[in-house]
Amino acid sequence: MIHPLTTPDVATQSGRASESPGYQDVQMTRLASSERQSLCDTAEFFVHHEDVLRGGSDWSARQIPSDLESALWGIVTKVARLHFARSRVGVVLVAPSYGRRQVHAMTDLGTVVIAAHPAS
Repeated sequence: MIHPLTTPDVATQSGRASESPGYQDVQMTRLASSERQSLCDTAEFFVHHEDVLRGGSDWSARQIPSDLESALWGIVTKVARLHFARSRVGVVLVAPSYGRRQVHAMTDLGTVVIAAHPAS
């Protein structure tokens, strides 16, 4: 015989959760996770949008809005830190209007400088 599960109502459950010592930690993790998701969504939307635009025979380069380019620069520098974490050389990103960002420390083998617009 299968017995139905008994569950407290949502209000009771919420009250208990918010009183627990780890609640703030969970909330901060959730916030960080939603921020990461937002960055990933922005990058993925941009890449696919550009693919569609460049797929036409009459494509030409376009001016990227400054707020989008700024968001992309933030995404690129964060992703580059992860991507180049095990690099045998130092890595510096350079973007016009955004400056230089060291994403991996210099090593005895030297440093590579990657220069491009964030949307590139």
